[in-house]
Amino acid sequence: MAGGYDGPVTKVELYISCTKLINTDVFSKSDPFAVLYERGRKDWIKLGKTEVIYDNLNPKFTKTFVVDYRFEEIQHFKVSLYDLDDKVNMDNLEKHDFLGEAEFKLADVVTAGKVLDKPLMKHQGSQKMGGFVHITGEEIEESKFDINMKLYANKLDKKDFFGKSDPFVEIAKAQKDGTFTVVHRSQPIMKTLDPTWNEFTMPMQKLCSGEWDRQLQFTVFDWNKSGDHELIGKATCKLRDVIKEKGGTITQLDLVNPSIKAKKGHKYHNSGILGFHHVR
Repeated sequence: MAGGYDGPVTKVELYISCTKLINTDVFSKSDPFAVLYERGRKDWIKLGKTEVIYDNLNPKFTKTFVVDYRFEEIQHFKVSLYDLDDKVNMDNLEKHDFLGEAEFKLADVVTAGKVLDKPLMKHQGSQKMGGFVHITGEEIEESKFDINMKLYANKLDKKDFFGKSDPFVEIAKAQKDGTFTVVHRSQPIMKTLDPTWNEFTMPMQKLCSGEWDRQLQFTVFDWNKSGDHELIGKATCKLRDVIKEKGGTITQLDLVNPSIKAKKGHKYHNSGILGFHHVR
């Protein structure tokens, strides 16, 4: 930890996602969450944990971690993954199935300029567990604005055989390497093709790195209990495009499903409409 450090410091926001996690549940998939640690002088210090993503072996966590990046110091971090088994005793990690861990240096994340991929190992890096953790880091400045947003959708494609759809929406921001990092995920609204999701407020820094012209991707899925959520459609725009005070004129976007569009060709219009009830 810092301990008398007086060199240059900046803030870095860390994003965590995983792929190909091992499955420890018999009748469903794992319910993973991640715990982040920084190495102190004598032991690992817990910085916090992500949300739980149920029935998913490829989770993209929306909970992020802001840490101090000390340019002249080697800082070691560790991500440990667990499968939730006991909701009452969530903070007692011995109550949950261990899915693996990975250590990394903060400088490797910052200087990579892209996602840092690490295999998940057993404790103390002795043997591979299976699966990977992906860490993205972005230097940030203190957020000057909060953005309040409320989204809705109309005429979504029907995905459930015996019902309508159970839609939820994810928002992701573009990174410099062209990838998108999820920054918000709504709760699903059951059995509707015309959902209105709860409004939310988040720092502009987290939403779009404080940049009015950073690309945002809005993706609507049909929620499934199995964790295999089905794409309904997606759309992109810039925050500036939907803020009236910044000259934005967009109030709705076509949601496009690329595979359906490829099949239908010129007959395809969209898979629904995403609307902005308000953005301020």
